[in-house]
Amino acid sequence: MTLTVILALLALAGDAALCAALWLNASPWMALWGLAIGPGLFLALFILWLLIITLWGKSLNTKKHVEGYHGLYYWIVVQTDFLVMRLLRVKTILRGGEKLPKEGKIVFVNNHISNFDQMAMLAVCPDPLICISKPENFSFPIAGPMIHHAGFIPINRDNAKEGVKAIYQAVGLLEQETANIEICPEGTRNKTGNPLLPFHPGSFRVATLSKAPLAICCLKNTQFIHRRAPWRKTVVYVDVLEVLYYDDYKDKSTHELAEYASNLILQDLRQRERVLY
Repeated sequence: MTLTVILALLALAGDAALCAALWLNASPWMALWGLAIGPGLFLALFILWLLIITLWGKSLNTKKHVEGYHGLYYWIVVQTDFLVMRLLRVKTILRGGEKLPKEGKIVFVNNHISNFDQMAMLAVCPDPLICISKPENFSFPIAGPMIHHAGFIPINRDNAKEGVKAIYQAVGLLEQETANIEICPEGTRNKTGNPLLPFHPGSFRVATLSKAPLAICCLKNTQFIHRRAPWRKTVVYVDVLEVLYYDDYKDKSTHELAEYASNLILQDLRQRERVLY
């Protein structure tokens, strides 16, 4: 939100200077026309921001392993995420947030229906939220270098050794109370007609190894953003269905946890088959 305010103030200042110049050198009527330049200035400043972080990203070594969370790069990711979602006319609403613990770090698991899912989670979940994501997302020209250096964790599910390393990296962040963790147990975006793909039990090792609270969430409507934005508004819901503490799940296997979370999300989706905007 801070970035949005900064760009808005710069656009307002530029627009005011333009209007004053038109008033003094042209006519009051021309100055009124200058007011229409404000939104264009804001958009131009946003494009300039994207250009800056793109060039910045090209100077970063994305092959270097990043261990931990970096505040500056995380700030860039979250602020840009907030601004992009606003420009796409996406409103993200967290429901059931009162269930989340006030202290300590949390593991968030959710369904995966769109490329906007983690952006929606970043918008409403407690900071900092480090996402575990597929390696392809780290190759995006703008976001890739920034999420890499912010501490987001790539997970290659086709390589067992790399997958275990990613899980333990996430566990370390939780045990040190450095960051919350988000992971999609389906492993990939659901492009089928089924409500959910099978959950990978290994995803739940992040919780069982760290003994952190496990928040089971259900995302709704992110799959409509790409075909509605920016002309139509999309309301996205992040519903916290249940929070399991370690004592609640310590006797469950990861397979049992995966089945429990999957059934809970599936039940919620079926109860809310009507699309909510």
